[in-house]
Amino acid sequence: MQKNKWICLSAYCIIIAEIGLDYIIKPDFMWRYTGLVLFAVVLLLIYGHRRAWSGTLYDSHGRYILKTVWVILIGSVVLIFSSIAWILLGIYTGISALYSIIWPVLIVFYALVLWAFYRSIKGLVYLLKEKTVTSGWF
Repeated sequence: MQKNKWICLSAYCIIIAEIGLDYIIKPDFMWRYTGLVLFAVVLLLIYGHRRAWSGTLYDSHGRYILKTVWVILIGSVVLIFSSIAWILLGIYTGISALYSIIWPVLIVFYALVLWAFYRSIKGLVYLLKEKTVTSGWF
């Protein structure tokens, strides 16, 4: 198998394993920030090989992986900061905001995780079939 295919395959497998370990299985021995470390590894792996992939099948997979990882990271950060702001607003006004924000945040967060899991499985299947993948939202 080619080196480029192994890199894309590794990136997809890291994302799938991270989602599976961090959000589904949640083992006790896992470090708290494993997801951030693994997503950083994926970003370094893809950005490091992106120039060599220009105009090839792996260029579309690289863009697809980067979009997935960046949306997950930015979406998680936005959810965390908006939750903190909502809770602080509740503390400031004296209204308990924790119960009103927890369910919408969890629903959006797990929708984001399922979206990334779906994109990773789809990209992996397209990679194994040696097809390009479109960089849309799904």
